[in-house]
Amino acid sequence: MQESVFAKQKRISNTVKMLTAVLKFVVDATMFKEEDLKDIFLCLKSSFTYAAKLLNLVLTSSTEALPPPLEAYDLANDMLDLVISTELYLGSSYAAHLVAAVKPWLPDLILALGSKNIMKPTLEERMWPSVLAKIELRELTEVGLDEEGDRVSEPAEFSAFKKLVEMMVLLLRGNINVLDAIGVIFLTYSVVELERKEFELVLGLLHFVCVKLVRREHVEWGELKLMLATLQDIYPQIEREAEELCSNEHAWQKLESARAMLEPVWMYYIYETGRDPTTEE
Repeated sequence: MQESVFAKQKRISNTVKMLTAVLKFVVDATMFKEEDLKDIFLCLKSSFTYAAKLLNLVLTSSTEALPPPLEAYDLANDMLDLVISTELYLGSSYAAHLVAAVKPWLPDLILALGSKNIMKPTLEERMWPSVLAKIELRELTEVGLDEEGDRVSEPAEFSAFKKLVEMMVLLLRGNINVLDAIGVIFLTYSVVELERKEFELVLGLLHFVCVKLVRREHVEWGELKLMLATLQDIYPQIEREAEELCSNEHAWQKLESARAMLEPVWMYYIYETGRDPTTEE
């Protein structure tokens, strides 16, 4: 059994390397003729489907004593980035084929993402969280035009990726524990962007969490223990940053909007725990 799991870990690692190599082709896709591009995409789609099936095999063989390897989390992130890259360089129609291919394996993709909810995903740059944040920010500002409109509207519409995220959210609402684990990822990325002073991305990610992921008619914050625990790191940081940005109206407005969305949850956290971390050393 141990040898079998080890072999699967190696296969995942090799698949990640393979998808990375294919991504290099995607980046230069405009240099290919349409016929060549279709052939390359068939290979890309096959690799994508194989990666999804591989996640299923690894997760199926995992137990509490033998949890999924770290490569499963990495591979799930690579697959989301691959959808983004495909839609960015090849267009939504190509990306939609990838979304259709992964749909039967979507629960496995979600579980693989949630398998690393304890560790902060800060060691690697990921494309998909920032794209999701910008999509949310565009929706939040309706037409996507403000003082920094070029940054907000940088991604394309990403209709295929948005559909993939919508399907993931629907599945997550069916399992509170998995939703809690996945929600920590978005909150952690919010902290990362806050530390980078990317306040518009903070607002976008928190808008997704508060408006799309955790909706009162589907789930109460009181059921999300991991997310509430993570919240105590985010809200005080947002308040401190906002206080230091009094002279920067645009940045302050972004953080104030983010703080306002989190405030009801923060009040609930203080009420439930009977403590306010902002007053503690």
